[in-house]
Amino acid sequence: MNLTLRDIQMVKTIEEEGNLTRAAERLFVSQSALSHQLKKIESELGTSVFRRLNKNLVITPSGKRILESSEVILAEINKMYLDLQAINQGMAGTIRISTECYTCYHWLPPIIKAFREKYPDAEIQVVHRATRQPMDYLKKAQLDVAIVSDSYDSHEYESTPLFSDEMLAVLSEDHPLANKTILNPEDFNGQTMVLYDVEDDNLFFLQEFIKPNGIELKQVMKLELTEAIVEMIAAGLGIGIMANWAVSDYLESKRLVTRPISKKPINRVWYATALQEMNQPLVKNFIQFLEEWYSNQADKPVQVLRQV
Repeated sequence: MNLTLRDIQMVKTIEEEGNLTRAAERLFVSQSALSHQLKKIESELGTSVFRRLNKNLVITPSGKRILESSEVILAEINKMYLDLQAINQGMAGTIRISTECYTCYHWLPPIIKAFREKYPDAEIQVVHRATRQPMDYLKKAQLDVAIVSDSYDSHEYESTPLFSDEMLAVLSEDHPLANKTILNPEDFNGQTMVLYDVEDDNLFFLQEFIKPNGIELKQVMKLELTEAIVEMIAAGLGIGIMANWAVSDYLESKRLVTRPISKKPINRVWYATALQEMNQPLVKNFIQFLEEWYSNQADKPVQVLRQV
């Protein structure tokens, strides 16, 4: 015999009211229907749930056992409804995020902390394994938000711009090009570049600067970590291209300098990208929170990111 939620609620109501008449009124059913339901339950259980005492119903040990479980069951169901309501309103749930660069994790902590303070029932999971290829994980619905430096607006994705940063050449103080205030495209001919270990199609510098200007590089060295790239540059083994905020903390200690790579600043725009069909209320709230976070920084993302 499977007791239903309706059965449990009925037993609880009868016990609280003490007789069928008042219980039926509370449950919006007839007294005869309620009596029939009670007899059916007792027949299938093979035991009485209530005993008549004068005009009242007194619960039996079997009935008490049902009530013990009903407290847990009904409380859990009520919690479930509240949780579902919070999820539907974008106040609770889990968001899985990742970025295309390990360095980006330096500025995520204060954002996550502030978001949790505003949405205490929300959980943010940083999916480290998706770093370098967040769009692949997003496409497979293994990620909710990808923070990337390219726009993917389409029928499949929705990209929201967050902030922009300037890309600079990073050189050792002893590098011959360090004497120049601005580097021109031809300055990179025959140079060794030390870049992040990602596919060429995803390397901003190669796609937006090298290829359009027909530059012939001597070599491209790729490394995963910012610290490793900095050490190679400091040793005079090549030139790096990094965001201003990513290299700022290393300039003095590693005797590095940064130089613009054209007269017009080359800026990279960062986006929060989500799948259109998976863009749940909490995800939308998170992306809106990111927008507000950066808009409240008075258009100074470099300063914001360096505070981490």
